[in-house]
Amino acid sequence: MKKFTFIIFASLLVTFSIGAYAISSEWVCTYGDSPYGDIEITYTNEDATNKAEIHAITPQKHPIIYPGGELVLQLNSENCFEFTLVVKDYGGNEVGRYSEKPYSPYPECEIPPGGSTEGIEFLTMIVFDAPGNPGTYTLDVYDPQNVLLTTGVIEILDPTTQVSSVSRTSWCTIDDSNYTIILSVPYPVVFEPDNPGEMSVIIKGSDTSAINEMFNQMSMSISPQYAAQISLNESGSPVCSDNECRQDYSVTSSTSVSAIAYVWHEETSISKTAINSKGITLLDLSKLKEIKSKLDELSSTALDYVDYYSSINDNENVMKWQDAYDKVSSISSQKSTLIPVLESREFKISDVVDLINIIEDSQQDIDETITSLSGA
Repeated sequence: MKKFTFIIFASLLVTFSIGAYAISSEWVCTYGDSPYGDIEITYTNEDATNKAEIHAITPQKHPIIYPGGELVLQLNSENCFEFTLVVKDYGGNEVGRYSEKPYSPYPECEIPPGGSTEGIEFLTMIVFDAPGNPGTYTLDVYDPQNVLLTTGVIEILDPTTQVSSVSRTSWCTIDDSNYTIILSVPYPVVFEPDNPGEMSVIIKGSDTSAINEMFNQMSMSISPQYAAQISLNESGSPVCSDNECRQDYSVTSSTSVSAIAYVWHEETSISKTAINSKGITLLDLSKLKEIKSKLDELSSTALDYVDYYSSINDNENVMKWQDAYDKVSSISSQKSTLIPVLESREFKISDVVDLINIIEDSQQDIDETITSLSGA
């Protein structure tokens, strides 16, 4: 079975429960917008023997779909078999084809002899890269007999597009009244030790006192990829006007990765339920500046050694340190052009993608350069 790394912010509520006791305001929430992420489901073949439906499409590294970005298509099916995903452009031309078998509950459809599959829902994930050009694309899913089961449409954004924020809405009921909870997050969330990033929760409803009670029972956290969950701090108190209240939360994590932001309903002191969530992108400006400083220091050191070994006619070490200087200068040059972008907070999609990639790759590049020079 293939192993996939993925981020899922699907429509199912995530619940942590260690115990339970009564609280004064019991309220429940469900996601009111489409559970399918950045995809529109346009067709489901109800007449097909092998029924299946697209459950979600999840961008892996960023909460939006851009050219070349890694995506995960999630399928639910009543039967276990290999699916084929065909990606077509606006003119109906095939631009990609991918196949995969379910990963659960029977990976690769290895059903034990005599095992019953009645009532079982099979889950399949197809990992693929978004086409390299912006525009509208269809996603057609076929069974092994080439029967079209379901179709979806995605919109790939131009990398020069500016996306100010991403958001998701959930619908809640309290005391027989309806309220909406909107999780609104800048794209990306930028922070420094003395200037933490912020994200907001907005609650709309008829009763401001009920909204404030909801906020009293609410908390937020983020789950960065490959890292422990981080709780967020409230920034002041809710600000209300016209049957709407807004609460800001500060982000002080020192990491630059993709993550999931969760809004929690603290049902009791030891039980909570996720009532909203959204994939987000985090950028640590201080980390970028720290890497830039290390690169400048290493660059200066490398150039000093180039001069030294040149003075003693040691051509082998001259070449080694010159190569190191060239590599480090190239990485450092990238940082110099992108730091002003980060400081200005005027981001194109391509800027955010480049920044994340540079921050993820730079430390490895530095370590490899130092290792290559360890014998010098």
